[in-house]
Amino acid sequence: MNRMISFTFVVVLLAGSILACGSTPISASTTPTPLNMSPYDIANDISSNATNLQVTNYFNAIVGKSVDWKGPVDDVTNDGTIFVMLSSSNFPDITINITGIPLTISQQLNKGDTIEFIGILSRGSALPGAQLYLYIVNAKLIK
Repeated sequence: MNRMISFTFVVVLLAGSILACGSTPISASTTPTPLNMSPYDIANDISSNATNLQVTNYFNAIVGKSVDWKGPVDDVTNDGTIFVMLSSSNFPDITINITGIPLTISQQLNKGDTIEFIGILSRGSALPGAQLYLYIVNAKLIK
């Protein structure tokens, strides 16, 4: 009797685990929601007296969304990471770190070239009133 109860319990537990693993699987083909904001909009949303918790909550709400932005190239690293630098009244330094562009393309860019790019906002951080960092992954340049 105890074996039957144990066996039934294991079967029910296993079935529950399989069903609870997520009814909506996320795949690579899932299209992220567009973030209809510019880097300047993000800078304006984060007030100079925002707490670390408020900044974290703000970024948690927008991370994972797709962006279509443009800006001037400030630098390209040896691995092809592109840095775009902007500034606003709230943030004198807005740094956008862009990865995913093939090295064969990024190595052709010059400092000061204006690029338009699409990608996914993977994270952000801010020191209110000073620096705003935005990280874009899976990026592509738009010609």
